[in-house]
Amino acid sequence: MKKTGNLRNRSRGGVWRAALGRRNGGGAGRPSGDWEDVPGGGVTPLEGAASVEPPSGTALTVIMVGLTVATGVLDAVSFLALGQVFTANQTGNLLFLGFGIAGQGGRPVLATAVSIGAFAVGAALGARLESALAARQHQWFPVALTTEAALLVAAAAAAWESGPSRGLPPGRRCLAIGLMAVAMGMRNVTAIRAAVPDLTTTVETRAMTALVSGSPLGRDKRLGYGSRAGGRRLFSVAALFAGGLLGAGLLGLGTRPTLVILLVAAFIAATAFLVPGLARRRRTTDG
Repeated sequence: MKKTGNLRNRSRGGVWRAALGRRNGGGAGRPSGDWEDVPGGGVTPLEGAASVEPPSGTALTVIMVGLTVATGVLDAVSFLALGQVFTANQTGNLLFLGFGIAGQGGRPVLATAVSIGAFAVGAALGARLESALAARQHQWFPVALTTEAALLVAAAAAAWESGPSRGLPPGRRCLAIGLMAVAMGMRNVTAIRAAVPDLTTTVETRAMTALVSGSPLGRDKRLGYGSRAGGRRLFSVAALFAGGLLGAGLLGLGTRPTLVILLVAAFIAATAFLVPGLARRRRTTDG
């Protein structure tokens, strides 16, 4: 019997894979996951299929905005206190590495290369971990955030002796930068999998372009003019700015970099703790 909705028959038992849409951002189609045939010609999600996904709608948007603020704080610490290198904004690091190799601008080559390499390692580990958890019907989103928080705690331990008036030995400095970059590499995988429009949590160039182009200044309907996307884009851009401002402000007040990193780790761990409850509330509301 033919089925509609771009569903593909997977087995004789009538299990179907929905291949359309996202749960957030207004995309059309069914949420991803396993579906089974039911009397009357409809489809319903298999038990547990939706339980692996993070919250949707406003709850997920708020989470991603909070993670964007956390990114700004961490990059403020890494750039201002650990050695003029980013751990999340790898676009800037690529340029810094080129400047450093050319011997211009006094940019550090080793620390920048460590950050880029560790970020790549984090992205690979994050992809393996999160896809494996999702395939086993486990909640990959809170586990990813918990792992990120643990990496940041390790980075804080590596930077334990750092303070406003003295720096770290080069080896420990690179270790702290590397651990933070691994965490941010995993974060990028988490953000891509969550797929909240305009909220990558680490870079804002596209969001800023879309914000202006889809505003009354740009009036580009293909980029969201006339929609409600402008508010989300504005929050995204403002969150990274606020995080950088907050991180720089804390360091300017004499707060040790270690403590700032630990505060961010605690925030991310608390977010991971809240996610399962928010996801259950979503399933209850949807049901």
